Amino acid sequence: MTYRVSAFALVSLAMTGIASAQIGQSVRASFNTVAPAELGVVQFPSFTGGFQEVTAGQFNWTRDAGNPGTDVTVQSPFIGYCLEVTQQLAFNTVYDFTLANLEDAPLSVVMGAAKADAIRELWGRFWTPAFTNQDAAAFQMAIWEIVYDGPFGANTGTGGLFIFSSFNPATIVQANTWLAALDGTGPRATYLQ
Repeated sequence: MTYRVSAFALVSLAMTGIASAQIGQSVRASFNTVAPAELGVVQFPSFTGGFQEVTAGQFNWTRDAGNPGTDVTVQSPFIGYCLEVTQQLAFNTVYDFTLANLEDAPLSVVMGAAKADAIRELWGRFWTPAFTNQDAAAFQMAIWEIVYDGPFGANTGTGGLFIFSSFNPATIVQANTWLAALDGTGPRATYLQ
């Protein structure tokens, strides 16, 4: 199965709580699952067009045992969330990543400091390892909204990316509630790569 995923600017690596991942170093890892998660439909931003069924949730990775890359701070397994909804990942496939600052994520839209800061605040306020399917999907939706429509004031029903009710309606409400809470004053996750 192929999953539509974000440029994975490795917010993935951020999830492990690493305080000092090395910018410019590499990580080689296998994409295992998306869980917890929900399946639903999004309408892509106008520059890509169309509707796509996507899995929104937590991406689970395992470092390659034979060639894990050059960064030694990233634990295995680790988790992450997608940044760019237009890219795809294949199950049980090994990927190579170069660690970069979140602001410099390689996206088809400009990330920049303000969006990166909003994602850090989202993470600092709401992320927990005890996420349910709904929590993980809402968190993923909120990240996509920040990237495409943020950094502040974004919601799942406006802007360039639309998330549809094929997702659990409570999940959409939760994503919008979290987005509305972002005001630049909340705690920040400092380890996102």
